[in-house]
Amino acid sequence: MVLMALLPTGMMTALAGAPLLLWFLPRLRHLFQPDVNGPQPAPFPARSFTRLPVLALFIVMLIVALAFAHGVNGWRWNSLAEIQVMLPFRLPRLLAAIAAGVLLAAAGVILQRISRNPMASPELLGIGAGASLGITVQLLLWPMAAMPVMIASSAAGALITLGITLWQARHYALNPQRMLLSGLAITALFQSVAAIVISNNGMAAAMLRQLMTGSTYYVSTPIAVIAFTLALLLLALTPLLRRAMLLLSLHPSSLGLNVTQSRLLLMLLAAAMTGVATLIVGPLSFIGLLGPQLARQLGARKPMEQMLFAAVIAAILMMLADWAGSNLLYPRQIPAGLMATLMGGPWLALLLWRPLGSTNS
Repeated sequence: MVLMALLPTGMMTALAGAPLLLWFLPRLRHLFQPDVNGPQPAPFPARSFTRLPVLALFIVMLIVALAFAHGVNGWRWNSLAEIQVMLPFRLPRLLAAIAAGVLLAAAGVILQRISRNPMASPELLGIGAGASLGITVQLLLWPMAAMPVMIASSAAGALITLGITLWQARHYALNPQRMLLSGLAITALFQSVAAIVISNNGMAAAMLRQLMTGSTYYVSTPIAVIAFTLALLLLALTPLLRRAMLLLSLHPSSLGLNVTQSRLLLMLLAAAMTGVATLIVGPLSFIGLLGPQLARQLGARKPMEQMLFAAVIAAILMMLADWAGSNLLYPRQIPAGLMATLMGGPWLALLLWRPLGSTNS
């Protein structure tokens, strides 16, 4: 009975099943691939793409996040002097939230484009789970380590996960469908290890729960500035691979594109974006899926157009999640990642349901 309490059945199932899936993946001869020969129905109704409302909403959300808050005297707009006093506390969290949203949305666009799967998202790469495992191991070996050691451990876990995924993918020319399955298996494996540690180690449990729910609470100003800079730099690299993103959804081999090399470069870029976002606020769900979907709903079809506006939309969602998490239950804090999932889940379900209704009518 004690062992069952310490090692729940679900966690042990994931520990046993995930390695089996990783072992079977290279031996699968056939895997579903979307048919690109026939006409593909648009996932959302075509409509004119309006840019100004999205940009205006970004500015409005930025102002609200900095100036409107719930304090000891209730809800109120802060004066300019109060904003200046609170800026060192609010701005780092805001920059971290924006950076995480931009990175995850851009990675989501890349994965959806190269896999031709509109439901692909960055967490399926397993990078976030690898980063969590890196911190888990560090907390077990060195529980009182400083923040730089935690960042290094998280980065090491993310890099090891990426290495395992690419090593698995070498057998099938970096097929994105198989890479996502491999990432899913790695995520299940690593998350079960972290869950077992949470169940048995009280000292590590609080930090791991904070990480897994995507909190911006502990983000300092230097980390926020570095994260925001890295987000801009990685986003600036995407135009260099615009042709690959466009052709991989067609017949790339007949258009003179090196498929394996293009997939590798795009996967590395998506993994770097996901890894940096995970280092900032931990593994987040739905943002990397919801941002690209909303951009397509608004009419963005070209790769760079979709990526830029998915990044802006995801930044708005992350600012809203961080602001709501800080103020709705004041003085208690709700992690931004958990808040983003609570807001984004129903919204995504509505978006996916509406086109079905329109096609049946």
